[in-house]
Amino acid sequence: MARTRRHVSLIESTSENFHSFALLGPTGAELPSFAAFAKTLRSSPFNTRTKYCSSVADFFDFYFEAVLHLTVESESVLLTKEQLVSIITAWPSYLTDGESSGDSLAAEVAKTLPSPRVLGSTAANKQVALSRFLRRSERLRRQSEEFSTLGLLTLKVDYEPLLKELGQLRAIGISERFQILRTSMLGSLTSSQSTREMALTANVVENFDRNRAFPLNRFEEFVDALPSYRDKSLYCLYAASGCRSHEGLQLLWSDVDIINGEIKLISPFVRPNHSSYAALTPLERDLLAWKGRETNDTFLIEPYLSMFFENLEHYHREEYYPHGRHQFVFQIAKRPSRGKPYFLTDTSTRQEVFDTAAKKIGLDKAAAGPHSLRHAYGTYLLNYMPLQNGGYGLPIGSVRVAMAHASVKSTEKYALLDKDLLSAQVQFANLQVFHQGNVRGQLDFKIEALARQITKLKGLQKDISNG
Repeated sequence: MARTRRHVSLIESTSENFHSFALLGPTGAELPSFAAFAKTLRSSPFNTRTKYCSSVADFFDFYFEAVLHLTVESESVLLTKEQLVSIITAWPSYLTDGESSGDSLAAEVAKTLPSPRVLGSTAANKQVALSRFLRRSERLRRQSEEFSTLGLLTLKVDYEPLLKELGQLRAIGISERFQILRTSMLGSLTSSQSTREMALTANVVENFDRNRAFPLNRFEEFVDALPSYRDKSLYCLYAASGCRSHEGLQLLWSDVDIINGEIKLISPFVRPNHSSYAALTPLERDLLAWKGRETNDTFLIEPYLSMFFENLEHYHREEYYPHGRHQFVFQIAKRPSRGKPYFLTDTSTRQEVFDTAAKKIGLDKAAAGPHSLRHAYGTYLLNYMPLQNGGYGLPIGSVRVAMAHASVKSTEKYALLDKDLLSAQVQFANLQVFHQGNVRGQLDFKIEALARQITKLKGLQKDISNG
């Protein structure tokens, strides 16, 4: 609310014991479309209403400034549909990149109305608020027209939506989705031969080699040895989330919630019309990949979560190249491909970064690459993670969800196969055999185990009687 806007003023209002907002335009008059939108938010928490209304107010301020630039060029006060679309399209890039934007309108507006230069995730949240405003504006307009036709509304509708076509968007049908998948790289994974091979191996549990897991006690040294904040951020993401390497490489700014410390991992094939994918060439789009992650949510572990956001901030401030072409978080740093998504580089190039840092701190090649951090994540969750009840290790079903495995069989390879954990358990049991100088046999342990079970059952019986 403290933000100063050039063309509009956002003010708090109270009506019917409802705290809301009003937006005054360049002439000082209230904007009816904004007032109608604010009323539709009355069932939302106040903080949500504040955030949405503030974001839409910021857009209107940008909108009026952009109109000045467009009308100077066209010498017309009336905007065409194409100009309206260009304003809406330019806004996210204006928010993040300012005068450095690849969008000409965004760059021009930033010269006269300085950009806040927010993170991509913040810009995405503001875009969500704008989309909600536009959709609700169109819905209210259509309802008002229907009421007028029926003679139930005598007042003239005094506002128009910024873009009527938003009310005509439609979902992608099953047949269209199939065509998209069939012509993408995913099509090669669902061919008849691949399907047969997948079916033959579906019930095989992969043998687990503990050396495939990155030694997390060396991780901070490893991160310090990486050459850039981009790479530090990327590897901290792998360690914190246990995600597959391609999932991390394809992360978009809109999927990073810095305020709440959350990250979503979303398949590009469920949102094929996203602007970031549209910015790719057909050949580049073919490089998009997804292995069938079962959930968009990630379950991030410390200290790697904090390390990720700390390095991400440095990366965005010191290394990220603003361009306005896409929202991929990780980008190529060197010319001539500077600013392009990092996932477009060869696997060997990224592997060399890993190997160089590992060699620098004296790690052998047992930790073979980025995927070793996924193995470390799964091993930690299943064997070592401290629990509220004083125990260690999550249930295998919970680990399956955290790792987004389609089947628990994929998770089983991490269960009770960590040699350090198993060795410690055997050593403890061996010490019990020689308890206080007396050798105890297996029969003694069986009697003790049964006695403890009887004690538990008696306690349960007592609780039921008292209940």
